[in-house]
Amino acid sequence: MNFINSVQLLLQEICNENNIKYNVISNGWILSLEKDHKVRAVAGYKFDLNRNGISNVFDDKFATFELLKSYDIPVIEHQLLYGYLNKEDYSNDYKSYDYLLNFFNKYKDIVIKRNDGTCGNGVHHITEVSQLDELYEKIKDKKISYSMSPFYNIENEYRVIVLNGEIRLIHKKSLPIVYGDGKSTLRELLIKFNPVYFKNKDITNGDYIPKLNEKYQYDWRFNLCNGARASFDIDDEVLVHLKEIVNKITSLFEIKFCSVDIIKTFDNKYFVLEINSGVMMSNLLDENPDYRDKIKDIYTDAILMQF
Repeated sequence: MNFINSVQLLLQEICNENNIKYNVISNGWILSLEKDHKVRAVAGYKFDLNRNGISNVFDDKFATFELLKSYDIPVIEHQLLYGYLNKEDYSNDYKSYDYLLNFFNKYKDIVIKRNDGTCGNGVHHITEVSQLDELYEKIKDKKISYSMSPFYNIENEYRVIVLNGEIRLIHKKSLPIVYGDGKSTLRELLIKFNPVYFKNKDITNGDYIPKLNEKYQYDWRFNLCNGARASFDIDDEVLVHLKEIVNKITSLFEIKFCSVDIIKTFDNKYFVLEINSGVMMSNLLDENPDYRDKIKDIYTDAILMQF
């Protein structure tokens, strides 16, 4: 199956409009570009703009935590967890069940995810020791690394798109939460909340009619690819905090094209969740067609900047 979505099609459109030859390779994952006898590439959502070293750091959740913390940038805590089959010396203190249990006992509510994961894949919210035991049995023989974090009580998550040191777009992510009206089915309420994501989704108990004001949360993650909804209605006070954090990151590390995910907790604190060296706006584009021109302008500038 080819990796072709709305952003890939948009990039091809941009190339056609700017006299850039392109070749779709690797089942659609890579776009090879040629202009003025120069060849560049877009691999997934990664452009030929960022330095390789800093990109690798930001693709690693634990490394990002340590780097930002060393510069007093507020960032959620991460600790490493290696699979038991990792026999390298550096993993010895970070892979035992006791190590994992001690971290859980410290916070009693934690999140475990792939250290290089994206889009909420393989993310586990652990609140009971039995869940911890079950998960450990699944991952202990894996050779990949995981990241462990305390669970933060998040009010909203924000994504800030940065190109060449300039903030180009900020949007808020809201959890897929609906409230019953006593008449609509759960499926109807979720489709109203996010029609693009839920219109063809198989929803457990979708025919159930929630009581008036009954709360239903479809997912606890803020990922657009898991049903969360993006909006651009952001308070000025929030924008000030977001811009202050992001501007410090971009001035220090000079990353050219990235998205910075920042959480705001219910006690009004801000923390960097992660930094993505690949800029994915496919779900944002699909759910917000009115922003197509703005998204297209960002990707156009990114492509042309490569040359």
